[in-house]
Amino acid sequence: MTIPTPIRRAAPPPREGGLPITWLLSLTLIGLVLAAVLPVVALGYYAARENTGRLLRDRSELVLDLVVERLSAHLDPVRAQMTYLAAAIREGRLDPNDDAGMARFVLGALAATPQVVGISVTRSNFSVRRYDRADGRSYDTLDASVFPAVVRSVEDALVDPEPRWFGPLVSPLLAQGQVILALRMPLRGPTENAAGASEDDAGPFLGVLVAAISVAELSRYVGEIGGAIGQTPFILSGRDRVLAHPALSMPKTIAGARVEDPLPRVDSFYKDNALANIWARAPNPLSSLAPFRRSEGHFSWMGDGGFDSHVYVYRQIAGYGDVGWIVGVHYRGSDTRQERWLVLGAGLGGLVLLALAVGAAIMIARRLGRPVLGLAEAAARIEALEFDGVRRLPRGRVRELNRAAGAFERMAAGLVWFETYLPKTLVRRLVAHGMAGAPEAETREVTVLFTDLENYTAYSADRHAAEVVSYLNQLLSRVGPLIEESGGTIDKYIGDSIMAFWGAPEPRPDHAADACGAALAIAAEVSAFNAERRANGLHACRMRLGLHSGTVAVGNVGFSGRVDYTIIGRTVNTAQRLEQCGKEAAAEDEVVVLVSETTQAQAGPHFEFTPCPSLRLDGAGLIARLIRRIPRDETSPAS
Repeated sequence: MTIPTPIRRAAPPPREGGLPITWLLSLTLIGLVLAAVLPVVALGYYAARENTGRLLRDRSELVLDLVVERLSAHLDPVRAQMTYLAAAIREGRLDPNDDAGMARFVLGALAATPQVVGISVTRSNFSVRRYDRADGRSYDTLDASVFPAVVRSVEDALVDPEPRWFGPLVSPLLAQGQVILALRMPLRGPTENAAGASEDDAGPFLGVLVAAISVAELSRYVGEIGGAIGQTPFILSGRDRVLAHPALSMPKTIAGARVEDPLPRVDSFYKDNALANIWARAPNPLSSLAPFRRSEGHFSWMGDGGFDSHVYVYRQIAGYGDVGWIVGVHYRGSDTRQERWLVLGAGLGGLVLLALAVGAAIMIARRLGRPVLGLAEAAARIEALEFDGVRRLPRGRVRELNRAAGAFERMAAGLVWFETYLPKTLVRRLVAHGMAGAPEAETREVTVLFTDLENYTAYSADRHAAEVVSYLNQLLSRVGPLIEESGGTIDKYIGDSIMAFWGAPEPRPDHAADACGAALAIAAEVSAFNAERRANGLHACRMRLGLHSGTVAVGNVGFSGRVDYTIIGRTVNTAQRLEQCGKEAAAEDEVVVLVSETTQAQAGPHFEFTPCPSLRLDGAGLIARLIRRIPRDETSPAS
């Protein structure tokens, strides 16, 4: 026959790129969930945060509005009463020199303004008439020019006709020993033409009317406001002095105050440690609140560990003293914990729902991808000719995938028979490389094996066919896998004989050694098979094996509808004749393995052979029996 040119090397199959379907479905579903849910969660959290911040801001603003309104309601009536008294004197309805009339008028004003502790009338000559709420009596001071505060109030009234609050101070005349706020009202007498005079016409300067409010009373009033709002209000004179605070509601708390420094300092206000720390640290903006409209606010961390926060909300007001006031409230940050936890809970709840949605997307993706993964795994098993691994494929909710799984199972069941009739090595090559990997006819150096059972014809003559086939299948099922595991290709079964070869379709440089190793494994397996049969009282067998190495023609033989991948050449015939020579060699052995001189030389030093000088065979050279495999440590140079 004509030997074709050597086989073309097929191009390797293309790499299978892409993402696993479970990942792809998961990422797709997660992307859809994030695109649909994340904006809703973010907008919901933002809206909750903004609404909560706005509500807290509005509540703080309303609280401050209440404090300022109550403070105005406490102080403005004093101004109204003093304006009324001054108007009565300016209009001539009240004579400041009429002690009895003035006493009745002023004591009536004190009754209408209980926050006023006393009123004094200082004449231009610095003589003073005092009216005290405590005992409802009036007192004269002959000369008040020795008191700088009195002199200053008279001098200011001469140039400033408007009523003015001043202080806080320790008055030498009113509420002695207490710190007071004072309202100064200039007194003008009637004009010469009183009937036609307007309110803006200034009569002769008569003196100064002063009303005093106790700072302790103001603190008590602030404390009442704090009880109503559930927070701690305060009034600072400037930034560094405490004017009013619930802790200063008793007069004794500021008794002995110094004239030059009557108010306690903020930073040393031990009665309220939170207030003392209002400016102690760099202010932190109230990020949870929307911007204030009329007020300001910040929070500070307190305590040794810095875990206790206090919130301060305050507003500056003017017109009630020598310096501007800061009216505010403070409360623990924990007081708004519920509102802040609601916002945080909304955010965390949204994230939990998002995580659940992502988890559900992953679970759905895995459920949807499981049938496809099962098909891919089954395809990989079929590619590796592992048909036994293709069992019941998983089913899902997709009808088409279930139909594909069923078709795949039926195909795998059919391929089990396909595997039975074709060499696995050849099929793997075809599956891996496609038609480009189909082996062409070529010459190849191989080692050929023939096996045969002695007296098989006589054994099967008087037995039922099913028993004979069963016996033969039991033996060959133990021998065939050994050939394939060693890299050999089973060419065909010829009755009770096997023809196999090593070195094709894939080249094997150690084909002779692999064949010898397989022959020894077969010998051991046949011996074990016979031992089991004898133990059961059954017939044992004797097997002959022949091995020869040489050049053969290997390729597809047949026609387009049915081909066999086989080898042809003298080497095949020689191997079969070697197996026949086993009839004359070692008749006492259950298994005899005869090898040619060529195979012995190519097998290497790792096998032990025994020459058979009594046997001669043309084309095989010297014939030897294969005895055993020699471990590598016995054949190493050191041994």
